[in-house]
Amino acid sequence: MVAEPIPLSKLAKSLEECSGYDFQVLLRTLTSSKYVDDKLMKSDLAVFVAKILKLLRSSEDYQVWKGCHLVNVLCSYNPVALCSQAGDFLTLTFNKLEQKASYYRTTITSSHGRILLSSLVRSVGLLIDLVRDKPTLTREVLTPRLSVIISTLVNLSQFEPKLCLSLLKKLLLRNTTTFRPHANKFKTVLTNLLSKDYFHFDSATRKLIAQNYALLNLVKFSHIAKDDTKSHHNTYQDEQWRQGLMSVLFSFKPVINLCGEILDFSADSDMQKLLQGLPAPRSGLPEEIFPPLKVDLNEPSTLWAIVKRLTILSDLAIAFISQPTHFQLRIPLGGIIQISEAVLSLTANYLPLQRTLRRDIELASTIDALLPNLQVCGMRLLGAISDFYGKSTLPYTSNILSSLEMFIPLRKGTNSIDFDRVGSLEDGMFELIKVANSCARHLGMSLGETTLFIKLVEIVMHLVKDTLLLNQLLGEQTVDTQKHSNKARKANKQSKGSMSDIYSHPRKFTSVRTLKDFDALNDFLVSVVSYFKLPSVQQIKISKFCISTSLKLSKEKGQLPESFVRLLRALVLHPGYDRVSILPIAVTLLKQQGDDVFTIFCNPRLPFGSIQTIRGTLEPNSQAFSSTANEEDLNQISEISETLPKDDVLEQAIPGFQEGQMQNMKDHALSYHESTMNGNMKRLISEEPGKVFKKRIVETVKHNEVQENETLATEEKVETELTSIPVEFNDEEEKAVEVEDGQESGTESEFEIPEINVSDDDEC
Repeated sequence: MVAEPIPLSKLAKSLEECSGYDFQVLLRTLTSSKYVDDKLMKSDLAVFVAKILKLLRSSEDYQVWKGCHLVNVLCSYNPVALCSQAGDFLTLTFNKLEQKASYYRTTITSSHGRILLSSLVRSVGLLIDLVRDKPTLTREVLTPRLSVIISTLVNLSQFEPKLCLSLLKKLLLRNTTTFRPHANKFKTVLTNLLSKDYFHFDSATRKLIAQNYALLNLVKFSHIAKDDTKSHHNTYQDEQWRQGLMSVLFSFKPVINLCGEILDFSADSDMQKLLQGLPAPRSGLPEEIFPPLKVDLNEPSTLWAIVKRLTILSDLAIAFISQPTHFQLRIPLGGIIQISEAVLSLTANYLPLQRTLRRDIELASTIDALLPNLQVCGMRLLGAISDFYGKSTLPYTSNILSSLEMFIPLRKGTNSIDFDRVGSLEDGMFELIKVANSCARHLGMSLGETTLFIKLVEIVMHLVKDTLLLNQLLGEQTVDTQKHSNKARKANKQSKGSMSDIYSHPRKFTSVRTLKDFDALNDFLVSVVSYFKLPSVQQIKISKFCISTSLKLSKEKGQLPESFVRLLRALVLHPGYDRVSILPIAVTLLKQQGDDVFTIFCNPRLPFGSIQTIRGTLEPNSQAFSSTANEEDLNQISEISETLPKDDVLEQAIPGFQEGQMQNMKDHALSYHESTMNGNMKRLISEEPGKVFKKRIVETVKHNEVQENETLATEEKVETELTSIPVEFNDEEEKAVEVEDGQESGTESEFEIPEINVSDDDEC
């Protein structure tokens, strides 16, 4: 029995009163396909739509919010309602959005006002997506209203970029021509967001700002004058896009040169050559996107403006090289990689501070803290290049790997890793591991001699350990501090909190690694183990970490995380130089949840499907050789056939195996053995006929008769005619000698068999 749907007229009566869970049930009811009927237009659907329009016209925010959700559900699941009422829905929804946006300060004073504003923007965006690509609806509903919608969204984006930029991004890609009158204003809004409030937003919003700034270059700005002298030259579709990208790349060089005020570039000639090769305009000054930086060495905190500027420029460059366009792009990979090398070279490991700055402790510590943040900008650029243009970066591989290695902190005067600073640069280390992993996937086994990945393995083995937060405090208990123990006791008595837990239970203050961190680190280890031949020390460290942590997590979580399963597989398939397999340990760890790869290793199986497939190709050969096999061959075959598994055994081993398929397997095994024996004999006849047709001494024929009978079981019988062999004997008489049963013949006999000489003319 099929139940009839609830009439829309009944649902319309409860629209205004329902709330909470009742409203959710009503929305779920509207998703039914039974309401997709054009016969409802004149009756129930018209009444229901009228109620929704009344809600959208209401002055109460809650009623308008309900109307937005009803429009979203009805138009998403009912094409009849979309085609007939999309114009009214879009008009009323946008009018309410325009009203709320014009009084933005008043709207955001309450929480329900902010929620309603968000619902209105999403409803307008959903209706635009539903109407787009439908010719009639686009022409009659979307096109007349699109310009006003873009203008309102551009004005609102300066206050709510997270809410509006995702919709404006779609409009820039799909409606570039309609967007042209609003491009200059939108560029001004984005420039203000980049230069003033960029770091007030989360990472997703910052990414949207950079992407919209890049996509603005799809619009041809009216203020760009055409050069009549170059009108005969071929024009590229990405000309304006390339100009925007190059203006961003040109802005890197002044910022990097500014770092020369704190680092001594003259100490490294390679750094000076690198700075000279950075992208710069051929003539004139580049277009300035942002105002000049204000940095004062007397106020060390102002140096962080350099980090902010490089972060913004790197985000813009990544947006330009990663956005999809309708045309091909010309990306200056060499220039971008050179910029990344220069930024990664800004390190105190190889470049000393300026002499005038070394005595200022506050300034020196500030510089030491901001330099790694500058290097992270260069790493992110290299990571984006590797992700989107991986194989194209192979000519620059050596430069990329050597520049990435500069981020690893070293102890002064040595090449050993400073693990104390590795812990303080944890975020940067994870970014370095991510970029190196992306590069390793494009390298394969070609560059196994690089030291970068060996150092990164050591860093990973340090990062996987839990961090004791009191290491610094407990390590400072020296003799000098013990002298002032009395003063310390007085200070402890005056303190409000209890410090006893710090000294009695220091292990309780520990930072534990999360599964997300383990997944990122394991992903890198899988790539390194698979693509590089690591030294035995690093290979053993990875194996120990994988086994111990897997055992610990399997007890805590009940099953092993997927990243550890992949690492176990990689260690089994790529054991390294020592060839020591951890297969038994891996199988034991995965015994409960199981793994297909390890199951095949432990229990290899014969693929029956492939045998049945090739049987048809060998069947004619079995018939051809059936008439030429001798009796001894048949006896040998019968012995082999007896060793084959019986039908009932195979049927037990393989459930559902049919009797005809079993007989086909047995026939194929017999025919394959016959063809192998005959093929070996034919090969011997063709390659070494002298061994087969060579005449033998008459006396040795009987002696070797037994051996011939044994060898005929594995060779094909060859019939040949033997002619009489003329033999020349010596004059000495042959004497018959009786040999007793216990006496052996041959070399221990006192009599020698006379030598028989066969003439060369009689040999074949």
